Amino acid sequence: FRELVSVSDVVLENYSPRVMPNLSLSYESLVKVRPDLIMVSMPGLGESGPWVNHISFGPGTDALSGLSDVTGYEGGPPHKPGNFYADPNSAFHVATSIMAALRQRHRTGRGQHVQVVLREATMAIIGEQFLGYQLNGKPPQRMGSRHPSMAPHNVYRCNGDDAWVVIAVESDDEWQRFCSAIGEPKWCRERRFADTAGRLKNQDALDALVQTWTEQRTKYEAMNILQSHGVKAGAVITAPEAMEDPHYVERDFFDHTNHPDAGKATHPGVPWRFTTSGSNTGQRAPMFAEHNDWVLRELLDLGDDEIAKLRQDATTPLEPVDR
Repeated sequence: FRELVSVSDVVLENYSPRVMPNLSLSYESLVKVRPDLIMVSMPGLGESGPWVNHISFGPGTDALSGLSDVTGYEGGPPHKPGNFYADPNSAFHVATSIMAALRQRHRTGRGQHVQVVLREATMAIIGEQFLGYQLNGKPPQRMGSRHPSMAPHNVYRCNGDDAWVVIAVESDDEWQRFCSAIGEPKWCRERRFADTAGRLKNQDALDALVQTWTEQRTKYEAMNILQSHGVKAGAVITAPEAMEDPHYVERDFFDHTNHPDAGKATHPGVPWRFTTSGSNTGQRAPMFAEHNDWVLRELLDLGDDEIAKLRQDATTPLEPVDR
């Protein structure tokens, strides 16, 4: 491992803070073999503080950051968000921090130890909740799919099995377009819905009335009718529907791979594209030990005897070893 570090730019570890020092692989130890090393640590709660030795997982990190507290329905308990936000969000911060550290090293010749704490990275994405509390002294409240300054703003049942559409009306002007889109029913002209303040105050009644319209249409019909009038609306599509979505297909978003073990697969492409490249890579996940020879021969310049011994010792086996 130290030999690998000596020819590497970055070491990335996602253990509890005690693990790398216990393995004698702390940053202070590794810079002795690579003085300009950039090491990135991703502890759940940080490498200092009273909870330094606490262990965590995605939902626990969501809870400790404050994200779970603002996730849920009005009057109900906190919820785990639908995704493990701590993992992809922290990975984004890791990628950007590595680029920043590499740029700094290019300018100064010095590496550094970077910490991306999962709890803190998650807290960073709900900054408006903390800012709101500091400004008005009121803790943020759970509000489900509603919005503090938009109404209607919710998920509405449509015609079909478990079919839904999301509608978000941002302004009085957009409210007028919404009313036009749904055929100007009488309730649209009621004084209680005349402005945003009134619609926010009467959301329960408003949501019930909006759903009387959406329930008569499929989610795609509701979305397309509203969008044709400049109203923000989106059908709630399932994962299977997403894989066959004509908009994704026309944009060539999906990547296709053929894995020796798992077979052919279709999955989302990279979520960015440049003028010189699209969102497809065609790169499958590696097989077990597939790159061992490249690492050992090309990176470490080891000979056949040394590689054979590493395999014999089960340090770099070609098949999983059950110990």
